[in-house]
Amino acid sequence: MADNTSRSGVHQATGSPVYLRNTRILAMLMTFFAAMTANAAIHHTDGRLVQETPQSNILRDLGTHTASHYLHQEAIKAYKEGHHAYAANTWRVIAQQGHAPAQYHLGTLYFNGEGVKQDLKQALAWYQKAASQGHSKAQYNMGVIFAKGIGVEVDFNEAVIWWRKAALSGNTDAQFNLGLMYSNGFGANRDLVTAARWWQKAANQGDPAAQFSLGIAYANGHGVQQNWEVAEVLWKQSADQGYDAAVKALKILHNTAKASN
Repeated sequence: MADNTSRSGVHQATGSPVYLRNTRILAMLMTFFAAMTANAAIHHTDGRLVQETPQSNILRDLGTHTASHYLHQEAIKAYKEGHHAYAANTWRVIAQQGHAPAQYHLGTLYFNGEGVKQDLKQALAWYQKAASQGHSKAQYNMGVIFAKGIGVEVDFNEAVIWWRKAALSGNTDAQFNLGLMYSNGFGANRDLVTAARWWQKAANQGDPAAQFSLGIAYANGHGVQQNWEVAEVLWKQSADQGYDAAVKALKILHNTAKASN
């Protein structure tokens, strides 16, 4: 039986910290850091209250795109060093300017309650903003939220919609989960051919669970022409990555072959 565990999880920033070498930008950001704890000034603009922060000054002075890039890198560095509230404040400013990666990270902080009070509605709102801009990890997380009913009603149809968007961008977790949904008829009509196709896409990218599930499909002729040789190859690829179900499937296959000789 195919692995039927939907995937979720929080993306963690990876890679080495990014250090700024442009002295003018560095000086401005150092000023920003020193002012981070200062009280924000509030003034009227077109009848609306606007909170002016040190980050927003940088956005004006450097230009939104350039400043967003630097502030995003600094937020990643701050998060990795455990300064979650600092990272949240920084991501919030550029997220409000439409920066999709910052929207995604801010959603994750709200989801986990890191640097901010846990708020699943806020997490969903920020994920949706990022997902609407084509951010595949945010799209994937939207699918998880609806599939598991995290802060919302369970809605498999909505989960399939978001996972398809992420899958079309090459997200292997979304491709694997789409295979499960089509295989079981959750959120879409049961379609073993489509299930096998999504598992094939994920398997081609080296996903061990998809390799195992696609092997099951070939062993049973579900959505593909039955082919035990292909099934064995796929299970071996999966087992070589330490996927336990594939290791067990290969053992059963080999023991059965020996018993028949």
